[in-house]
Amino acid sequence: QINRIEQRLNGFSQNIQKTGSDIDNLFKQAAVSAASFFSIQAASNFVSSLVQVRGEFQQIEVAFTTMLRSKSAADKLMAEAVQLAAITPFTLQDVASGAKQLLAYGFAAKDVTSTLTMLGNVAAGVGATLNDIVYLYGTLQTQGRAYTRDIIQFTTRGIPIVDQLAKQFGVTKDQVNTLVEAGKVGFPEVQKAFQSLTGAGGIFFNLMQEQSKTLTGQLSNLQDAWSRMLNDLGKSK
Repeated sequence: QINRIEQRLNGFSQNIQKTGSDIDNLFKQAAVSAASFFSIQAASNFVSSLVQVRGEFQQIEVAFTTMLRSKSAADKLMAEAVQLAAITPFTLQDVASGAKQLLAYGFAAKDVTSTLTMLGNVAAGVGATLNDIVYLYGTLQTQGRAYTRDIIQFTTRGIPIVDQLAKQFGVTKDQVNTLVEAGKVGFPEVQKAFQSLTGAGGIFFNLMQEQSKTLTGQLSNLQDAWSRMLNDLGKSK
């Protein structure tokens, strides 16, 4: 009886060892499988990001080519847009959208980047979106003159357009409204006012570069750099 009990105990011990070994092997296989899964998942995400970013760049390139009817002009504007996005807190999508808006409003391709830079500094200064300021500025350019509603829209966004126009015309703020109602404030005067606000000594001078130094701006620039890298990889495939 003692021998039989001993044999059973030995058998039980061997089963425990085998079970423990099986469990250990199972955990090892699970770890390998998990590592493989996450490696494949990471690779899949990378490829998906590459395809998405390259597709976005291609859409912008096609849009520029269609609007300008010139591949070389489109490539030049695209390069300028990418560079502007890289050094400002705005994304390439923001810049490209603004560029398309300005082209649609009739701005020459050679003036698009400089105009976006000016409007971007204003947008950065008042905390508005780039497209919002582009819309206001572009519609005013299209209509050729400023109306009271235009002045109100600029003012409510924190743009001191009335002060600047008063300096230009040498009149009081109240008189500016009279000039606007009389149709004597055209787009050239508004354009000059924006140039003064964003030029050296203006309250919005170089604001995009200053914002790019903030944590949020640096993160935006890092995202733009990552997108450019993915696009370059996409073009090489």
